[in-house]
Amino acid sequence: MHEMQIAQNIVDTVLDCFPDCHEPITKVTVHIGNLNHIISDSLKFYFEVISKEYEFLKNADLEIVKIPVNTLCPSCGKKKVNLEPNFICECGSSLQIISGEEIILESCTTGEENGN
Repeated sequence: MHEMQIAQNIVDTVLDCFPDCHEPITKVTVHIGNLNHIISDSLKFYFEVISKEYEFLKNADLEIVKIPVNTLCPSCGKKKVNLEPNFICECGSSLQIISGEEIILESCTTGEENGN
């Protein structure tokens, strides 16, 4: 159920970035690393519930872009996309995570930007 807190954090960040916003925001885009184990439908549900409290956010859609887990082997230098939770390189070294843990508020789109 950490999706509710993440949705609240997204809304709080939008409010911090646009404290005097008078244009309705129609879309909020976030990039979320797969290691966060976020259920997209749950995050969208909670975002919708929380954003309804704010006039300029009440009709905003949440777009979620998933970021794969990318790793780097410090021994052999091999980079790879990890599709399973295996963080050991073929050479036997532990892999370093270079992406897949982040949550980034990428953009907010207003009605004017969508041509509305």
